[in-house]
Amino acid sequence: MISKKNGHLFWGILPTSPLKASMRSALYWAAGLLLLINVFGLLNGNFHMIVDGVQWLDISFTHAINKLARRSEIFDQLVFEVSGKNLIKMVPLVTVLWWAWFHKPIPARHELVIKGFLAALFAVAVSRTLIFQMPMRLRPLHDPAMGFVMPYGPPESILEHWSSFPSDHAAVACALATAIFLCSRRLGVAAFVWAALVVSLPRLYLGFHYLSDVLAGGAIGVAAMLTLAWLPTPKRLGDALGNLETRHAGVFYVGFFLMTYQLSTMFEDVRSIGHQGVNIIFSLLGRS
Repeated sequence: MISKKNGHLFWGILPTSPLKASMRSALYWAAGLLLLINVFGLLNGNFHMIVDGVQWLDISFTHAINKLARRSEIFDQLVFEVSGKNLIKMVPLVTVLWWAWFHKPIPARHELVIKGFLAALFAVAVSRTLIFQMPMRLRPLHDPAMGFVMPYGPPESILEHWSSFPSDHAAVACALATAIFLCSRRLGVAAFVWAALVVSLPRLYLGFHYLSDVLAGGAIGVAAMLTLAWLPTPKRLGDALGNLETRHAGVFYVGFFLMTYQLSTMFEDVRSIGHQGVNIIFSLLGRS
């Protein structure tokens, strides 16, 4: 948590009695152990049944929602525009966390906001790692076996060489929504509805993802935020952030803004610059 010390704010450990802290840690470990036992027990001998069930759910949901495609060009174009506009998708969630920071500038609220943005960054990293490391999964619109009817708007080659599992958009949106929920339950419920209807559903309708892609991404985001919220912030890191915010407020908030701006755009500019840089390096190496 954020506390007062030497005239400035810093992020520290939530004050609680050693007995309560020990009991809470024991409960967390016990719950985690039971969950792992149940998961392994479920998977043992039933893995193929689970995979078949998930595939059936994915195919059934995709076919059901795909029945609406090409019934209205205006509707399809609207869904496509919403899916590609970060101002509509992510900026509202980021804006709510900025509001939460200034609306009630108390230590606990500040720590949750900081951890919310860090959780979203971690969710992006985990999602992208899984996308590159796991076997390629064709998106519904690129899988010939699906017989997917392309809605009006997106080109057929869109996201052609990207695996669909998991959805990094869902991961980021749910990480932010979880942080908002921990700040305000009412706003948090609204944030989860936004993440489902505005961020994720258009991508399902356009054939960018299967339902399990979105659910997996959402689970990554929620787990990332809950983990960071539970873990105590290292004292040195908290002191460093507190000193930076108090003594160099301009630097702190400029950096804070740049990080949240890139997060709201899913790091499009950073990824584009990195991709172009790699191409230039390989081009130079090829000439030498």
